[in-house]
Amino acid sequence: MLKSVRISNVASFGETCQEFGDLGNVNFVYGSNGSGKTTISRVIATPENYHGKCVLEWDGGIPLPTFVYNKDFVDANFAPSSEIKGVFTLGAADKAIVDAIGAKKRQIDDISQKIISLDSDLNGDSGKIALLAESERAIEDYCWDKIRTPNDTDFKAVFKGLMGSKAKFKQQIVSLWAARKGKRSESVRTRVDLVSEIKSIFGSDSIRFSLLPIFDFSALSNGIDNQIFRQVIIGSGDVDIAKLINDIGISDWVREGHTHMNKSAGKCPFCQQILPPDFASKLDKYFDESFTRNMSELKTWSNNIKAAVDSLSKWIEAIEAIVNPYFDALTFKEVADRLVTKTVLVNRLIESKQKEPSRVVEMPDIMPDVNLLKDIVSVTNKKIQEHNRLIDDKAANGRRIIDETWNLLIEEHRQDLETLFAKRDNSEKAKSGVEQAKIAKEHEKRVIEAELRELQKKQTSILPTVDAINSMLSSFGFDSFKLAPATETTYKLKRSDGSDVNDTLSEGERSFVTFLYFYHLLKGGVSSERVEENRIAVIDDPVSSLDSNVLFVVASLVRQCAKDVQANNSALKQLIVLTHNVYFHKELTFSREHEKTKGISYWVVKKRSNNSFIKRETGNPIKTSYELLWREIQDENSSLVSVQNAMRRILEFYFKILGGMNREDLESKFTGRDAFIVKSLFLWVNDGSHAIDDDLAYQVTEDSIDTYKEVFARIFKELKHENHYNMMMCNSRGVNESHE
Repeated sequence: MLKSVRISNVASFGETCQEFGDLGNVNFVYGSNGSGKTTISRVIATPENYHGKCVLEWDGGIPLPTFVYNKDFVDANFAPSSEIKGVFTLGAADKAIVDAIGAKKRQIDDISQKIISLDSDLNGDSGKIALLAESERAIEDYCWDKIRTPNDTDFKAVFKGLMGSKAKFKQQIVSLWAARKGKRSESVRTRVDLVSEIKSIFGSDSIRFSLLPIFDFSALSNGIDNQIFRQVIIGSGDVDIAKLINDIGISDWVREGHTHMNKSAGKCPFCQQILPPDFASKLDKYFDESFTRNMSELKTWSNNIKAAVDSLSKWIEAIEAIVNPYFDALTFKEVADRLVTKTVLVNRLIESKQKEPSRVVEMPDIMPDVNLLKDIVSVTNKKIQEHNRLIDDKAANGRRIIDETWNLLIEEHRQDLETLFAKRDNSEKAKSGVEQAKIAKEHEKRVIEAELRELQKKQTSILPTVDAINSMLSSFGFDSFKLAPATETTYKLKRSDGSDVNDTLSEGERSFVTFLYFYHLLKGGVSSERVEENRIAVIDDPVSSLDSNVLFVVASLVRQCAKDVQANNSALKQLIVLTHNVYFHKELTFSREHEKTKGISYWVVKKRSNNSFIKRETGNPIKTSYELLWREIQDENSSLVSVQNAMRRILEFYFKILGGMNREDLESKFTGRDAFIVKSLFLWVNDGSHAIDDDLAYQVTEDSIDTYKEVFARIFKELKHENHYNMMMCNSRGVNESHE
């Protein structure tokens, strides 16, 4: 059985979780249109579509097949021209098969109860899983409070990585206990010795250091030593102007002017005098291919040196940021600053050489400083390597000390740990025993269910459902179509001439036949194997498109479902009905003294600020209103069926309270048609409006409504209660509904 439904963040249900919980065997839910009723039915029908947002809780954790009547059911099963899945129900069979089926069902019910009991024993608040969890928490608390906390100063290094987590610390103890299999250790170090060794091995300086990065100075030194910076780069001496340029040393000045000649329009870029016609060609010959090649080489080496200087600066910056007891940071900085000063000069000389290629540049000697930096890094790294070798040896000893410390702690607390782990092991065995018993029962249930399905195949058929639905359709005036078998497992809706109805059914016809199909589906199944499996039903507003006459019929069918659930005499084990129709709700929940009300719960779904809320009511939220019944009679737009029902309810309520009424004396005061009407009203009083066959027996036309009203008024007059009639017909003022 479904115990509860929790809904949030679905359709009109907001972030605040709404619980439709502590459900009874029969549950009536009232809510206006758009309040969220259909959402509830969809969540129950397909909970997998709402994973993470909605949760269904089942009794014993065992879900039952769920039959849901809502718009989705209608659309899925009654599309135009489609075949309808047949409903298998039990047909005629010999007594032996019937008895065997009954025995198998009783076996399945008994086993199901045992499974629920085992599940409760396993998952209940005081179940085996809870007891095991309690044992695990006791171990965790003991390890933390009695082992970790008193020793976190002396053995802090041993507890590294476990200090901030009770679960991890407990798991460490559990793993060590399991590895030792609870056996005592033959040798245990003293606490004093262990504390002393831990301090020496795990002291603050006992850490490994990374080696200093090494810089490749070759690109810088090779570039600075390159002969291109000492080479005089001038033009060709084969041009007649070469001697003059070289003698007075103006090669660089002429080269600069040569670069601007293309923009000077035949004039000297400096003095603006007209140049000889062949002067430009002579300069081109002077700055020949050899000159261009030397300049390209100068540029390449200059770029290489600048890049090396940039890398050197970054390396020096990285080295100076390192904190290491073996690193002579002051000496390194002194030499590095001196080298950086020289590289600044190198960059200036490079710029000068590029501007004046004919100039001979002498680069500063950087190698003494380079060699000093190399030596500092080399010496430091040798010291670091030696330190790390020592630390590696300490790490090996450290692992031994850690193992010996844990060994000491376990032996110090052995007696308590033995008790705790023994209790935990017993809880684990008990849990495993119940789990195995549950698995065995579930297997036994599956075997018997398979045997039941084989028996059911021998006596199930879709034909009884066809006959039952067609009989009911005909009884209520739906003569223009009927249900007919299409195959051995499906139906078709046919017109009286044998043609398919396609999409010609009215909304009311479609709603009624769909509900009749669902009603019989509850009593059977879409396959022969599922005819008698336990199930729950959810019915969402089945009367929206039905007239008043059919409304009471549907209400009668639903009431019968509720009675079956309460009597526990069918496969239907739980019923949830959702409606917005006050009259339908009243018809469903109207009860007499002999009818059971135990296991019925009432709910209201409301929407406030665009959010849906579910509230459980202590009683029926739609109170039976005496004035409402009188108003129904006053209302000129009321249907005959509604008026008839109101009259019957008034007579039942009013005259049963007074008592002493002799019905035969009353009927004798009426003749002909009026006597028939009186008799029909009081037959309803005696038998109830929810007996379908009686309703069918008294079908009358709408034009007789005035006659019924006249007879109804005369009944009060004949019984000397005319004043009460006049008072109620004058003073009835509408509906007094508590659900508002």
